[in-house]
Amino acid sequence: MPREAPSMLENPRSRRLPADTTTVRLRSTLTALIGAASVGAMSVVVSAAIGNGDIDGAAVATRQAERVDAPQNLTPDRPRVFLAFSGSNALANVSALDPQWRYVRENLDGFWGNNAGIAGDEIARLVTKTDTRQLISESAFNGSSFFVETYDYVERIDQRVDFEREAITFYTSRPSGWDGDSIAGARRSVAGAAYGPGDDAYINVFTGWQPQNFYTDRVRQYPPIAPGSSAERAVYEGDGIFVECPHDVCNGAEYEDGFFRAMRIARDTGQRFVWLASRLPGQPRSGWLREFQTMYNRVTAEGLWRPGDIVVVISYNGEYPAVPETDSSGRAADTITGILYWALRQ
Repeated sequence: MPREAPSMLENPRSRRLPADTTTVRLRSTLTALIGAASVGAMSVVVSAAIGNGDIDGAAVATRQAERVDAPQNLTPDRPRVFLAFSGSNALANVSALDPQWRYVRENLDGFWGNNAGIAGDEIARLVTKTDTRQLISESAFNGSSFFVETYDYVERIDQRVDFEREAITFYTSRPSGWDGDSIAGARRSVAGAAYGPGDDAYINVFTGWQPQNFYTDRVRQYPPIAPGSSAERAVYEGDGIFVECPHDVCNGAEYEDGFFRAMRIARDTGQRFVWLASRLPGQPRSGWLREFQTMYNRVTAEGLWRPGDIVVVISYNGEYPAVPETDSSGRAADTITGILYWALRQ
């Protein structure tokens, strides 16, 4: 049965923010897929112990990613940490970088299926460097048919890749895209997707948004989700809520009320929450670690993280420095893998 959907006008956070600065959203029209071991089960990868530190050896080639249902053994206030495919070309292709992100390679919780600007063979190389096969993917959704990307072609490229498909996220910043559509319709498309031999069908369906969509007082670059609309019903009937908050948005500067409103809806409805922490092209190539820590710690202070929540790190076009994961003093470095390293150790 779908959840009862209280209006997002109830108990709104009323602080009005300054007029918005335009934030260019560069996302791919990427696909997404869903998977879980059993209906209603939350699935995570348990990293296996790696003897000698070689995670590219023959043992990995035949090892299936381990899974557990509801992750009761996870620290309640530590979300899982995922790396986006998009922008990870250097990590995939340059083997000389591998020693500089060993901890992340061995402990990463999963991948975000957003393959803009990265080819299937690059995805396969990236995945086989790590000890996880967990996958949550994203598909742009603009009121047309739901597109489901299974990434089966990556598994055919390299037999060591056997994805544990957890969820598909249907993203749109235009709530009207849901007019005439529903989570039930999305589930039918997901169930009927073309999966490879032996692949589990995806079960979980997430909705994806910008934080501005969760304001109700006026339009802030992106339209608000109207009470009683198809978009609002989708928000409440999904299995997870995904919000992109770039570095210049989710660092206490602007739009954070929309982010927290979305997160509280996820808490009220028992859904998983996904924060896509992104760095836009052309932005400064330093300072992201501090900004990320500021927002992450604010969520922690509010007590809003839940087991199964996810933080995704994505640097569009791979412009932000990728490695090393730690600096000369052993602390998290101000790099993509340094941010992942810091988040994994919380």
